[in-house]
Amino acid sequence: MQDMTPSLAVVADWDASLRAVDDFLGTGDVDRARMQVKQLLHSSEHSLSELNRAHALLRLAYCDLLSSKTSRAYEAARSAASMFHEANSAADEVSATALVALCAARLGRSVESVETALAAVYLAEDQPKGSWSARAHLSLAVAYAWAQSFAK
Repeated sequence: MQDMTPSLAVVADWDASLRAVDDFLGTGDVDRARMQVKQLLHSSEHSLSELNRAHALLRLAYCDLLSSKTSRAYEAARSAASMFHEANSAADEVSATALVALCAARLGRSVESVETALAAVYLAEDQPKGSWSARAHLSLAVAYAWAQSFAK
């Protein structure tokens, strides 16, 4: 039986590649971020764990949101949140759920946005504090703001 565990070099390359994507997203270079994620997915297509696939999908969702492809971002973020849930990666699930809430707000689904953001906040409360906590609370603030806008 062949060992399917990725080598440490592959894991380090994967982590470095995701950090590069995050850096591109942080500077607004969406095209390079998308290209990097797609290359990463293509190069490790057969050996990719579901958790790594979810991380890549979440980055693609951010790329889509920043490119005003909100429906596509919404679907990708929902898929990533589900995959993180299945993988018991709660902090990542919080981040993905918060992104779902942001996308729902942009799509005019104010009730869904608030409910999803509240779910992200509740999920975050069971985790140690981190960037995911901030994402959850920010998504709730945005959801409430957009809900008020649509109510008017």
